[in-house]
Amino acid sequence: MHGRPDIMTESSVRAAAEAYLAGAVPLATVAFGISGDDDDLNPWIPDKADGRVVSVLVLHAGTTAVAHVKWDTYAGWLTLLLDKGAWIVISAVTSRTVGSSTPADMAAVVKACWEEYCGANRACDGDRMAEVFHRRCRLTYTGPDGALVIKPQDAFVQMVSERYTMPIHAPYAHLRDDPRVAAEDSLLSVSFAAPDLCMVMLKVGHPPMLWTDVLTCARLEERWWIVAKSSCSEPLLADEAK
Repeated sequence: MHGRPDIMTESSVRAAAEAYLAGAVPLATVAFGISGDDDDLNPWIPDKADGRVVSVLVLHAGTTAVAHVKWDTYAGWLTLLLDKGAWIVISAVTSRTVGSSTPADMAAVVKACWEEYCGANRACDGDRMAEVFHRRCRLTYTGPDGALVIKPQDAFVQMVSERYTMPIHAPYAHLRDDPRVAAEDSLLSVSFAAPDLCMVMLKVGHPPMLWTDVLTCARLEERWWIVAKSSCSEPLLADEAK
């Protein structure tokens, strides 16, 4: 990820996550709890005052970060974005499921994110994307002006389908099937907070951008769904526009 962010940035992320857990800042844009009982997404559940930050990771672009958080009976992931110079929590997903993740859990979530999500993304297939991108999922990212952008599931799915008709991508439509683009796709990490909740990081590109995606994934109804997504980007073949 092109170098380690400085310790001051990591400290700022940790402080923002701790403030959120203490209830000192507003609720996140996406806040879900999964119980393992009803196989659905529920409102934010834990008593935030009892939560603690286990670890933080800042992506190389410096505008997206994740925090692994735990309570006595819950565990989860926070995703944070740099919004006009301040770190804010934009998604919080927790689980009270106990136990350890297994190789089968790992294989299933990798299949959902690599084969289904990346496959739909690469094919620009919105219908296929809707089969793994949960109806209550939101895409959140920091726009060029530094302000927060939020896209609901239907808007993201439509964006996937219309990728190369969009003004930013249309000049690069001739590169859609260029093998150099697909070669940039990569799976970076899979980290479990609970057997039914994990954070997946991967890269997927569509010129002129290569995204690093942060995908919070939950197992619901015996299958894995992406329930929150954020991303940051870097240039990809930006000088080959037509």
